[in-house]
Amino acid sequence: MYRVGIAGFGVVGLAGLKFFVERPRELRSFLGLSQDAEICFVIWDKKTYPEEHRALLQACKVTWINAATCSLSGFLVQVDRALVSPGVNLASLDFVERAKTFCELDLFASCFIGKTIGITGSLGKTTVTKLIYKIIQRFYSLQGGTERVALGGNVGVGMLDLLRADELPTLAVLELSSFQLEMSTQFVPSIGVWTNLFPNHLDRHGDMPSYFKAKANLFCNAEAIVLGMQLFDQTLRSLTLQFLSAIQGRLVVAGADILPDDLISIVPRSEWEMISAQNGFLTNFLVKQGRIVDTQPLISLPALPLCTFIQNWATIFASLSLAGVDLAWLAKDIQHAAVMYQPDDHKHRIEFVRQCGGVDFYNDSKSTVKESTLAAVEQMARIYKRVHVVIGGLGKGVDRTDFTRLLETFSAVVSIVAFGKEAHLLGAKISVATLEDALDRVLKHVQPGDVVLFSPGGTSYDLFTIYTQRGDRFKEIVAQLK
Repeated sequence: MYRVGIAGFGVVGLAGLKFFVERPRELRSFLGLSQDAEICFVIWDKKTYPEEHRALLQACKVTWINAATCSLSGFLVQVDRALVSPGVNLASLDFVERAKTFCELDLFASCFIGKTIGITGSLGKTTVTKLIYKIIQRFYSLQGGTERVALGGNVGVGMLDLLRADELPTLAVLELSSFQLEMSTQFVPSIGVWTNLFPNHLDRHGDMPSYFKAKANLFCNAEAIVLGMQLFDQTLRSLTLQFLSAIQGRLVVAGADILPDDLISIVPRSEWEMISAQNGFLTNFLVKQGRIVDTQPLISLPALPLCTFIQNWATIFASLSLAGVDLAWLAKDIQHAAVMYQPDDHKHRIEFVRQCGGVDFYNDSKSTVKESTLAAVEQMARIYKRVHVVIGGLGKGVDRTDFTRLLETFSAVVSIVAFGKEAHLLGAKISVATLEDALDRVLKHVQPGDVVLFSPGGTSYDLFTIYTQRGDRFKEIVAQLK
């Protein structure tokens, strides 16, 4: 009996078990087994036996192992191979133990024959992923195409779920985290998209070069790549140029500002493109032999929907161009059907909650790094003269002692309140224990015409189980205001 393990029974683990049961031929081929090999399943998870999945687990005759009573190494001794969820850290395993593991991304890659767009980054990747997916779907539909587009990955849809459909997609748009990418050795996207890289998850990756390497794993053999302009910042430039020198594939650099001439001249490509803002337009630049040789305005900046930032729209336009979407059509469609250009689920990211007493309240609970909060404040400061910011959460190994100082560089920011277990580390003059306390303190400073932005800049795990729960609690408190 061949024992297939599943480490972590969340979105990935559940999708994996269903795929194993419904597609045993593909599983056996991936594992190198004969088609008559008998298989049993063993699941290792921190949770107790999940009653909501009892029928499935019993039907599959699953052996359930609680992580509280068995280490990851101890679990791997009991199986032949194991699907490992991205949230499971493999750092403690030795070479032999690690060789027993595989990831959903590699299993997906071995079974999927269509084209893929893989999107990663520290900030904005969910919004970028959802908009790319939605726009491509719309383009194909309006053009009468037969392509089938699917959305999956770190957006909460297991990639293996996409393979369980009766009719497989011809294009998969995948949001990919560094945790998913660091385990992969086989996935090669048609188009790889990297929005940006800011300090994040250093409690797992250890340092920025290791975090960079995990993200870069997406692009080794991609047909085409889109790089966010932030990857050429001083702190990342040498890593980015070294990375570009080692890979092939068509290149488009995207961002809110044009790269300076001295950087354009050293990008290791004889020909590449850049999409960024110039003279009030999002513009495409053609670069040959280290200099710009042609420019083409794409769309006026005021016409871009406010659901995301200019740099993200530049990334979206670049990605769609590589995917074959007509950018002239896209610019015209955005201006005539702007309501269509919103992510399907825009909750918890600069989400307007309500106005009360002339004060607007926004929920940005999805902000789990300080750079995301700074971007949200920049957006608010363009609209409001007085901005109040609520920050908090956990830093995941990232130094946030300069958080308040960075926020105070915006003249519109008039008050900052920090809450939670790391509130005392954030440099704010007002630090409180709970979100309720934070709102109480903010309300002492507001006046009509102000905005209150709840944008923690840290994970929710100090006081909440997930950022959505944190955002929902903020909205509940605001809904009760009189």
